[in-house]
Amino acid sequence: MTRQPASPCVASHRTCRLARLRSSVWPLQVMMFVVVLAACAAPPQSNVEEVLPQRDTSEENLAAIRAIISDFMSSYNEADVDTFSALFTEDAIRMPPNAPVIVGRQRIRENMITTFATFDGEVTVNQEEARFSGDFAITRGTWAVTLTPKAGGEAQSDVGKWLTMIERQEDGSWKIARNIWNSDRPVDS
Repeated sequence: MTRQPASPCVASHRTCRLARLRSSVWPLQVMMFVVVLAACAAPPQSNVEEVLPQRDTSEENLAAIRAIISDFMSSYNEADVDTFSALFTEDAIRMPPNAPVIVGRQRIRENMITTFATFDGEVTVNQEEARFSGDFAITRGTWAVTLTPKAGGEAQSDVGKWLTMIERQEDGSWKIARNIWNSDRPVDS
């Protein structure tokens, strides 16, 4: 009995299955590529302004930010802890120099009660820049402060810079969400 050579599919069943699989997958791969390409080229389904509404960064918003800075300065100088702490969001964070982070309006209030009980303070705050993005404003400037210990002693003066993130609230008002400041003076060795 003579044996006839087997066809490629019979000789290697595995090779035949791979060939059939490749020939059936190839059209699917091309179709997926076309779908992805078409999706990338299609115009967006929604208007960007609907997703990220443009906020008014007019003089009205700048005036609101200036008012916060003014209220910050006056409430500090008057040792008005209620007005001062009300300028901050519930989850606000203050990052004082050479001290731990203060998290939350209540902790900020407690910190300022201690500060106001310990010192008579006179602060001057100058705003140099404000930038807006949606419901946030980033503002920066300089400060100068003189602290006189209530228990007696020499007044201490310092100058520095600050950066503050202010967040628009649901009612349209603005509150301080993050606040950091530091001295322009070198740290003593």
